[in-house]
Amino acid sequence: MTTHHNLKAHKSQFHPIDAGVMKSIVRHNDRNYQIGDTITLHEGEYEDGQFIYSGRKVSAEISYIDDFGTQEGYVSLSLDKVGLLIV
Repeated sequence: MTTHHNLKAHKSQFHPIDAGVMKSIVRHNDRNYQIGDTITLHEGEYEDGQFIYSGRKVSAEISYIDDFGTQEGYVSLSLDKVGLLIV
């Protein structure tokens, strides 16, 4: 069974993913991500310690998960079908 994850994404990460030039994102693995799960990244940035959403979002499917070279508890999520999913 696949799961959908709604995630915050700082604008510095959101833009290259949305443009299709960045194909993965490193995330804390606090959600037990699985291959085939879908994500929606909600763009925003922190102001005075609060995350302010821009209203832009993009969805994708997790196509691969790897923890090599990441800090303990973090994973690199490879993304497929970026912007092509309707969730």
